[in-house]
Amino acid sequence: MNIQKCVLLIDDDEDFTTLLEFVFSENDNWQLITTLDSNDGIAKAKLEQPDVILLNVVLPNFNGLKVYRSLQSCMFTC
Repeated sequence: MNIQKCVLLIDDDEDFTTLLEFVFSENDNWQLITTLDSNDGIAKAKLEQPDVILLNVVLPNFNGLKVYRSLQSCMFTC
């Protein structure tokens, strides 16, 4: 019995995102959800409740540290 884990990738680098999509497509144990935008990443994290979040520090709109703080505070209020 395989229990699928979920990874959320928040990164504006489309090449890196494509690479990880390829890598995760080869593994049935992991589902990869991607977003190129920090605000969308926060929304997807709240909605999907991923097991792991891979977060770029340099993002447009919100930098990765602000996204991290937002997600961290949401863990106790959402």
